[in-house]
Amino acid sequence: MTEYVETALDAGEKVSVTDQCAIVHLKVCQWGGTKLDRKESNDLLIRKAAGQGSAKVEKSLLGDDIKPINTIVNTIRTTNKAHTLPYDDNARRILPSSYILEHKQIMEGLARELSLAVAKLIKDWPLAMARAQSRLAGLYDVADYPDVSEIPAKFSMDVRYHPIPKGEHFAFDASDEIMRELKAQCDSRHEEQFKQAHTNLYEQLNELTKAFEEAMAKQPYEKVDKDGNVRVIKPKFQTTTLTKIEELANRIPKLNLTGDKNIEELANSVKSTLLTHESSELRNNPSLREQKAIEARAQIDKIQDAMKGVY
Repeated sequence: MTEYVETALDAGEKVSVTDQCAIVHLKVCQWGGTKLDRKESNDLLIRKAAGQGSAKVEKSLLGDDIKPINTIVNTIRTTNKAHTLPYDDNARRILPSSYILEHKQIMEGLARELSLAVAKLIKDWPLAMARAQSRLAGLYDVADYPDVSEIPAKFSMDVRYHPIPKGEHFAFDASDEIMRELKAQCDSRHEEQFKQAHTNLYEQLNELTKAFEEAMAKQPYEKVDKDGNVRVIKPKFQTTTLTKIEELANRIPKLNLTGDKNIEELANSVKSTLLTHESSELRNNPSLREQKAIEARAQIDKIQDAMKGVY
């Protein structure tokens, strides 16, 4: 049975969650820029008297020249994951239909970054090849490399949005009993998928709040070096810990499939309670860190209590 929720657009009318969501399918094509050198791998095994399959020589064909593209591709994947919710095991994810435009704009921006990075690699291709020849020396083989004209096809991304299929969409020649069973299975599956997707918001919030608590719980300690000098080691604390919490808290209302006010209130509570000081203050003030660790634990308890009603 598909879950229904009230919506502000259709006051008093029941609207299926299925009608308010879309499937997002991201496809990224990425050339790894590596090559297994079978001859060198075999020679290595012979020199070391090692058994077959014990080691291999894999060449990094472009070294640092391909890193900017790899960074953008990783950003594309992590950004899509951050701005969607899990749906199935086939790399498809979902998001509210109202969030498609913003998601599309974000991904188009990343697609432009990828195109620019690929264009730069093409422009610098002769230099990249020269650097590769110098770096790889005897391992360099021009046959390992594609022609520069083939580079654009090796890096691409495609984002597509599809409506979520419903049980009523089954239309083929079968008995009424079989059709009812298939429709029921489809609706039941969707209900479970929506529940898992919605639960994921709680899990993300819980995970980031726990990471904050763990960071705050770390205190400075003394370390004696080999010369007997005592140094005070301050615990590391990344500004990204705060940024991730803020970004998630801001995304939760946009990804809230069921209109669950509880998750939005929890996100606002975490944000207003924990994000009250700059990272430099937290890094250099042990007593403040201790206080924030206690506050984070209280927030975690609230989140986990709320999760019991979601599972």
